Amino acid sequence: MNTERFYLECPYAQKDEAKANGARWDPDNKKWYVPSGLDKDLFQKWWPASQAASMGGEDEVPF
Repeated sequence: MNTERFYLECPYAQKDEAKANGARWDPDNKKWYVPSGLDKDLFQKWWPASQAASMGGEDEVPF
């Protein structure tokens, strides 16, 4: 079983939206994460910059 969590960079002001989409709070790391089984694309606006670039996020420059 993969226990690695996909953490989000979610501002406090947007926490309710992330929670409504199914994100969960990790009190030890004080970050929101996507539980396994949910589509990470629902949370794309909160992907960390490093994840967005490696997964073809908005910041990627096409050549």
